[in-house]
Amino acid sequence: MAGYTYQTRKKITEEWVRQLEQAGSRLSDAEKKLLPEERGYNYVPREAISLVKELCESGKYRTLSGIYRGPF
Repeated sequence: MAGYTYQTRKKITEEWVRQLEQAGSRLSDAEKKLLPEERGYNYVPREAISLVKELCESGKYRTLSGIYRGPF
């Protein structure tokens, strides 16, 4: 891959992060609670897990898609 350097990778990553931040600015506060606080691949805040677990266990929602259609 001629011409692909760490600088190229850095530019692509920075642009990707900028686009995600821009898209995330339109989220509601409830939706933002589900986002990871750190930039990691598999990190989900415990508060988000607890919230989704409570909503499922309450019987009001049976699926994750139901939760996303409901409060989120």
